[in-house]
Amino acid sequence: MTDRSDTSSSSIQTEINARHTPTIREPFEEKAGLSLLDFLLLVAQQKRIIGLSTVLGVAIALVVALTTPSKYSAAALVIRETISETSSALTGGLAALSGLGINIGSGTTGLGEETYEDILKSNEVLLTIAKQPFFIAELNDTINLVGYYNPEPGIIGIILAGLKKITIGLPRTMIDLVQGKPDLPESLSTGQITYSFNEEEKNTVEVLSEVISAGVSRQSGIMTISVTTTDPLLSAQLASVAIKKLAERVREIYHENTKQDLEFVQERFSAAQAELNASEEALARFTDQNRDPQTANLLMEMERLQRQVDFKTQLYSELQAQLTQTEIDLQKNRPVLTVVEAPVPPLESSGPRRKVMVLAGLVFGFGAGLGLAFLGDMVKRHKADDEAEAKLKEIQVELIPAWVRNWLGISS
Repeated sequence: MTDRSDTSSSSIQTEINARHTPTIREPFEEKAGLSLLDFLLLVAQQKRIIGLSTVLGVAIALVVALTTPSKYSAAALVIRETISETSSALTGGLAALSGLGINIGSGTTGLGEETYEDILKSNEVLLTIAKQPFFIAELNDTINLVGYYNPEPGIIGIILAGLKKITIGLPRTMIDLVQGKPDLPESLSTGQITYSFNEEEKNTVEVLSEVISAGVSRQSGIMTISVTTTDPLLSAQLASVAIKKLAERVREIYHENTKQDLEFVQERFSAAQAELNASEEALARFTDQNRDPQTANLLMEMERLQRQVDFKTQLYSELQAQLTQTEIDLQKNRPVLTVVEAPVPPLESSGPRRKVMVLAGLVFGFGAGLGLAFLGDMVKRHKADDEAEAKLKEIQVELIPAWVRNWLGISS
């Protein structure tokens, strides 16, 4: 009896102790997510890497921001006059001819909003701008943009160009020696402009296509021409010359189309004159042969010939008036662009935005540091896995230089 009671008392005591004994948990349980405390702990543990990456990012951004030259934008506002507005007389004459059942075109050249922008960025206009002399403040001299954007190379530049020619450029040089360079025309003719291209002029045209921009407001119809360079005075000069050259080129296109209209009207006028003469001669012969027509057939034939003469006479008169008006339009020198706001040298730079660049470097550097920190934490978590550890070490050896691994204390 004593043994049973002792055993029972022992069991009860063990159960009581088990109830009051705290549960012992594993020292580490892997969680699916990352809490805020875990994140802050990771940042604290890897503060060296994160700090170094952030400082490096800011330093690179500072160097880029300080070495990037300031840019200045000068803008001008102009009002475009479309060809349909400037040639209302021509359009009216064509409408009168359309009333006679004759269609000889709409009287417009298709110079719309986008066309003006395309003409400004065309090679013809940009090349004429490139050859225009400008005063360059940093040089204290007046030169054209071809010479400004393509300065003479120094001794080092000549040596580097020679080395390039006999190294990476050697295959091209050998091919040119064997095949010979094709004979290219020295000049190309398009419309009224004859221009030639060489390497320096091509480079200058490419630069101008980037620094000159244009846009048209859909509501007001006002065109904005903007130029951005490193020299405020040059930006204003370029904008002014761009307006002038654009107006000249549009006027040339207008005159070219007017010449084509003139040639066409002259051809139609000559044909109408010949047809009128033929109709009048036919009517005169019929009248001479039938001085007193009495039959219905003769009267009908006479009326038909008279209608032809009347129609040819009206057509001749309209074409004659149109020919005179077209000749007058050809002699006119219409302004196709009216300047609303002239370009002036800007007082403040339009870029680069150095504060934004430094802030971007800070964010990028901090983000890169966090990425490295998470990568390092992942490496530590997989240390227990021999196969994963071997792969991670191989990745470290392949991607991270030895001196960086030693500095960070990463064992190979």
